[in-house]
Amino acid sequence: SGSFGNSSSDGTRELFLSKKKEPTQEIRKKRKESNKDGENDGMHVIEEQIGNMASLLKNSTLAMNQTLKDQTKDLEEMETITTKNLQKIAVVTDKVKDHVQSQWSKIFGTWTLVAIG
Repeated sequence: SGSFGNSSSDGTRELFLSKKKEPTQEIRKKRKESNKDGENDGMHVIEEQIGNMASLLKNSTLAMNQTLKDQTKDLEEMETITTKNLQKIAVVTDKVKDHVQSQWSKIFGTWTLVAIG
C-alpha cells in the first residue's frame, strides 16, 4: 500500500518521470541547437574577419602595385635623363680633348719656333 511497488504509484512515478524527462530533453536539444547557432555565429564572425583581412590584403597589394608602377615610371624617366646627360658629357669631353690637343700643338709649335729662331 505505501510502497512504490504497486501499480498506481508506479504509474504516477512513471508519468512524473516522463514529464520531467521531456522538458529536460527539450532543454538539452535547445542548448545543442543554440550551441550550433553560437558556433554558426562564431563561424560567421570568423568568416567575416577573414573576408575583411582578405580585402585589406587586396587593397594593400593594389596600393603596392600602383607604387611600383609609379616608381618604375620615375626610374625610366631618370634613365632617359641620365642617358641624355651622359651623351652631352661625352660630347663636351670630346670637345675638351680636341681643344687641349690643339692648345698643346700651338704651345709645341710656339716653343719650336722660339728654340729654332
